[in-house]
Amino acid sequence: MRKLLALAVLLLAGTAHAEHVTVPVDIGIGPAAFLFVPSPVYDDQQFHFGLKLSLEAIIDHATIAREKNRIPAQYRNMAMKMTEVRLTPFPLTLIPEQIFISPKYDHTGIYGLTFKPLSIGTGLGGDPVRFSLNAGIVLTAAYLYSDLLPNTFFLRPGLSVQAELQIMPIHAFGFSLGWESAFYVPQVLGGFDVTPIDQSIWHIGAAFFKFHFRFPYTANL
Repeated sequence: MRKLLALAVLLLAGTAHAEHVTVPVDIGIGPAAFLFVPSPVYDDQQFHFGLKLSLEAIIDHATIAREKNRIPAQYRNMAMKMTEVRLTPFPLTLIPEQIFISPKYDHTGIYGLTFKPLSIGTGLGGDPVRFSLNAGIVLTAAYLYSDLLPNTFFLRPGLSVQAELQIMPIHAFGFSLGWESAFYVPQVLGGFDVTPIDQSIWHIGAAFFKFHFRFPYTANL
């Protein structure tokens, strides 16, 4: 919360002066393997596939230091202790974080989207190596069709936790790998009921690998 407060103060100060601020924007995209475990979906087919996406503006220490005179004095020392803040401003949170693109290669296929409208996290290290943890609220809408399982439109909110290791060998390009577990209000296959739990989807795990591309973005704050 302290980081968010300091960032808000920085942005509000920029708004008052109506000046340009340039920050790096990090776009991540790559393949993901999804595991609907434990559930009848996993029993039928262990892995389903798709994409993992991310988009973050990075307010780094250099930007904070450059703009320190625009931060009110009472918040300046706090802001100067920050290494960086990463955020996905609205309406970019409406971009799906996960895309299920898993045609039926055995018995079951899945297509759908996961959105993460709100998240909070922390990171250790910085470029070139950074490890991060975050938790967030997710909403998944996916259609499951199968030769053996009931066709299901899965629509549920949930909570997710994610661990990610990012490596940036150069400032403009890098990669990351990680795992995310999302825990949902259970939904029975073939319906929208919560029970029986052994016939429900309530957890989706995602192992992912992303390529990261960074470019400068100038905002008129």
